[in-house]
Amino acid sequence: MSTSNALKGLKDIIVPSTLETGSLAPGWWIVISAIVIILAIIGYVLWRYWYAGRHKRMALDQIKKLKSQPIQLDQLNQLLKRTALVYYPRETVASLSGKTWFEFLNAQTGKNYFDDMLINDFIHDLYRGPRPASEQQITAVCQWLKHARIHRWRHYG
Repeated sequence: MSTSNALKGLKDIIVPSTLETGSLAPGWWIVISAIVIILAIIGYVLWRYWYAGRHKRMALDQIKKLKSQPIQLDQLNQLLKRTALVYYPRETVASLSGKTWFEFLNAQTGKNYFDDMLINDFIHDLYRGPRPASEQQITAVCQWLKHARIHRWRHYG
């Protein structure tokens, strides 16, 4: 038997008309659903945290706008107090003044942005009447606004 006779006995290959992919197995649908749910939860938590920091960002923006003219020390202190009232209990923040106010602020960041010398300068300048804030005072307030921990961020949204 020759090779050509053997090939003549073979039938043609049947090619499927369409490629059937089928659907995914149920396990893959569960995996995809879990990933989508996890990503949605992470996105929501990040959005809430970002949204809760809006008062800090607004205070920093207001300081930037005020920098074109000398910022008054009482304006700076009011801005700091207003921002702190948003994030911390009113009963705690509203009654604070003087050295205890600045100690409270330092406690919220874990760092001493307001050292003893700056606290004394701040207190003395604040009660002498309208005075422009020094660059060191403005920097300390901006640093506190950037690094203060947000305790009540879960309540926003």
